Amino acid sequence: MLYEDETKVQLTTKVGKVITRRGQPVVMRVNVDYRGIFMFGAIDIRNKEVIIMLNARINNDATMKFLYDLKKVYRRGRIYVIWDNNGDHVAKRVRYLTKKKGIHFVQLPPYMPELNPMEAVWKQLKDLLANRLFFEIDELMREVMNFLRHEAANSR
Repeated sequence: MLYEDETKVQLTTKVGKVITRRGQPVVMRVNVDYRGIFMFGAIDIRNKEVIIMLNARINNDATMKFLYDLKKVYRRGRIYVIWDNNGDHVAKRVRYLTKKKGIHFVQLPPYMPELNPMEAVWKQLKDLLANRLFFEIDELMREVMNFLRHEAANSR
C-alpha cells in the first residue's frame, strides 16, 4: 500500500517564520516567479520508503507514467494507491489503464490532507525552502535534490 501525492515547488519565495525584535519591520527580498518543479511522491506504509519522480507538469500522462514506474518497483501482485480526489486521480482513462496493470485506488475523503503521510514530506521540503531566494530552476533543483539525498541518508 502506497500513499501518493504530488506538489509543485516554485521560484516564488515562500515567506515563513522569521525572528526579529519586537516592533521592528521585517524587510526581505523575494521572487515572484511561478516557474517550478512538479513532483510526484509515494510512501510505502510498510517500510516507510519514499519514491519521488520529477516532471515538467502534472497531468494524466505524467500520473500514469508515475504509476507505471511504481509498478516496475513493486513487480508482483496488486498495488493499492491511497490518494486524494485530484482530477487526474479520478480520470476514467487513468483508472482504466492502471487497473489493467494491477494498480488499484483508495480515495481519501475530500479536504483531509492530514490523512496522507506524503503531505508531511512535502511540508518538510517547503519549510526548508521557506525564506530562500531562488532565481533559476537549477538553483531550486539543487536544493530539492539535496533535501532528497539528506532524507534518503537519514532513513537508512
